Amino acid sequence: MIDLFTVLAAAAVLAGAQDPIPAPQDPPAQLEDVQVTARRTADMARTFVGRVAAPARGRGLGRWRKVCPGVANLDRAIAQPVVDRIAATADELGIEVEGPGCEANIIVVFTVDAAAVTRAMVENDPRVFRGQGGGIDRGGAALRAFLASERPVRWWSLSVPIDSETGQRAVRIPGDRSGVVVDSETARIVGCDADDCIIGAAPLIRSTSASRINSQIVDQIYKSIIVVDIDAV
Repeated sequence: MIDLFTVLAAAAVLAGAQDPIPAPQDPPAQLEDVQVTARRTADMARTFVGRVAAPARGRGLGRWRKVCPGVANLDRAIAQPVVDRIAATADELGIEVEGPGCEANIIVVFTVDAAAVTRAMVENDPRVFRGQGGGIDRGGAALRAFLASERPVRWWSLSVPIDSETGQRAVRIPGDRSGVVVDSETARIVGCDADDCIIGAAPLIRSTSASRINSQIVDQIYKSIIVVDIDAV
């Protein structure tokens, strides 16, 4: 006859055989500290707008007064929705959209060889991209980046400081001579016309308010050239 003690002892032996002794665990790994650096939304927005708007060196962000979008190298049926979308966006922002037949100042060029087309445009009319001065020229580094870009879309915006009260250009560019009054005998500049007053080819701005904080000079975008690489897009 088997007593209770023998049964319990046999059960303990069987339980020990079924439950192996756990292997010793490795010590926990020590990870390095993780440092998270956050960027303020305002800083991110300012960086993005500055990169997209690409103002001239030393100038502020340019504004559109009127836009006339145009598309090159696409069939009309495909180009028209692009033009309509640009016009609709401008209208939503309160920017005047010129009607049919206007001279395009937003030019979107679609091409299968963006690098060659961009290079040809710069070589064909370099003064559009460089050499204007007076707050218009974006500089050589920006132009080289424009030429060397491999992005699906590249753009070059042209802006100029103007008098917000009159809309007249507020800086001199090479070749300015309008409005100058010259003495016919001495060939000296003696004054200028009242409507377009430029002495020595430097515009004179008649300020309507005396302020060291606010200025009536603003930057106006007058042309934007966008090159779209069809294959890359």
